[in-house]
Amino acid sequence: LRESEANLRSLLENAANFVVYRVAIDASTPYAGRVVMVSPSIKEITGISDPYRFESWFETIHPEDLPRAVEANKRAWERGEPYSQQVRVYHPQKEQWIWVHTASTPVFDAQGNLTHFNGLIIDITEQKRAEEELEEREAQFRGIFESTSDAVLIFDFDGTIVEANPAACRIYGYTYEELVGLSGKDIVHPDYCYLFEDYKRQVKASGRFSAQSVDLRQDGTPINVEVHGASFSYKGKPHLLAAVRDVTERVQARQALEQRVEERTRELQTLLDVTAAASSSLELDEMLSAALDCLVALVGASRAGVMLLDGESGELEPRMLRPEQPIAADDLAAITPTCHAVIAGGEPLYVPPDPKKGFLEPGALLPLRVRGQALGILVIIGPQGSAFSEGRLALFESIADQLGVAIENARLYEQAERSAVAAERSRLARDLHDAVTQTLFSASLIAEVLPR
Repeated sequence: LRESEANLRSLLENAANFVVYRVAIDASTPYAGRVVMVSPSIKEITGISDPYRFESWFETIHPEDLPRAVEANKRAWERGEPYSQQVRVYHPQKEQWIWVHTASTPVFDAQGNLTHFNGLIIDITEQKRAEEELEEREAQFRGIFESTSDAVLIFDFDGTIVEANPAACRIYGYTYEELVGLSGKDIVHPDYCYLFEDYKRQVKASGRFSAQSVDLRQDGTPINVEVHGASFSYKGKPHLLAAVRDVTERVQARQALEQRVEERTRELQTLLDVTAAASSSLELDEMLSAALDCLVALVGASRAGVMLLDGESGELEPRMLRPEQPIAADDLAAITPTCHAVIAGGEPLYVPPDPKKGFLEPGALLPLRVRGQALGILVIIGPQGSAFSEGRLALFESIADQLGVAIENARLYEQAERSAVAAERSRLARDLHDAVTQTLFSASLIAEVLPR
């Protein structure tokens, strides 16, 4: 016992970064305790000037912590249980609040009566500051985690989701309770599961991962995502972090643009092919037949035709229909006034399918003009059950412009041929006239010299 006491006293005297104390039970004091021995280091650590006055230990405790400390002290000596509290105390020499952890163990005599407490006081200010900084960082992380619009998922090394932010629940269509506990493969499209394995492997190996993938919502809807992965410490253990951005709209916009470019390329190629067909001959009917056949084949029309204005009467006359088929007089009479109206207005007319009116196929009427002069009309009929898009109608207008030029060129060629024939006939007539005149003149000369 003497050796134990000596050891305790030596510990008391030599304590530097901590305080060792003994407080005897004394119900007559305000806090039922009397300081029997305490390390001199208590003055440096806590700033208490009279450490043997037990009440002074409570006088410097922060007002917010005091009730808790008093209650714990009372409970300890009433029940004979250990005391352990972390409180702030004011250090007058340092002029600041410091954190201390006070812990003591009850000691009983042979009869089981509580006699005193042996305890320890440690300055934990730096630890508390570190904890507060950690809590602040965790709060910042939690704020970012909760508020970011991107999905943030934390996986264990087996690929199981252990944490998810609200954005992840929204993007994938799960509640938090449903999402946490799923395997990463449960939210990845089957065709892209290999990327999830790459993600786990690369993050474990290098701490980084980046890829575009396709995931699945709870209802099975695919979503295009951009994934960035990193190694991450969660609850003191290494985990895998994934920041997932829904880029479905961006991918769809890019696909729509690519599709539009492809459609535009096809339209330009169609225009080029029809123009080439229209330029293949200067004979009007041959040119129209080649151009309309090309048009029907390239745009998937059921038929296409051209009606031209008669230069003298101004009436519309059917000139070419491909594929060739007879046109009922009633049908021609019904459409002719509309065609005249389109030519007069100078604007194309689109007739959408309307089964109630008997229009089962889409139709487009496009005026044929060149240098402001009306030539006729181009009629294009689409397949039953289809419709012409705005891009397709714009293509038809360009084709009509090119066809108008080709028709004018063919007409000019016809006029040139007729002029050439007329000129040749005139030349032949002059030559014949001259030959006859010369013959008659020669005959008259011969007649004059012959003997009578």
